[in-house]
Amino acid sequence: MRRKSGSLVPLEIAICTAAANLGRAGEDEFHGYEMAKTLRIKIEQLEILGGGYYSEGAAQVQMAQASALRLLAEIADGKRTLPISVKEFPPASAGGPQAVA
Repeated sequence: MRRKSGSLVPLEIAICTAAANLGRAGEDEFHGYEMAKTLRIKIEQLEILGGGYYSEGAAQVQMAQASALRLLAEIADGKRTLPISVKEFPPASAGGPQAVA
């Protein structure tokens, strides 16, 4: 959903309202199940606590991290190489390494 600059989307308004109501009721903070219950979203408490609830964005980040770790492990184990190319080499007068003939 697109939003105008400085405005909130309906879910953000609902979360802010729920947080304000819970704050008035003496709750300093709330998470997962309490937020879902307050917003009337049907998510079982055990599903959240057991890790059954996982946002799509979090899953994508975890998959990308796992892929990068697999690649690094394969490089460390010698199963893959890390291709490196020199795009620019400083001239010898710049104090860099001397070219070998």
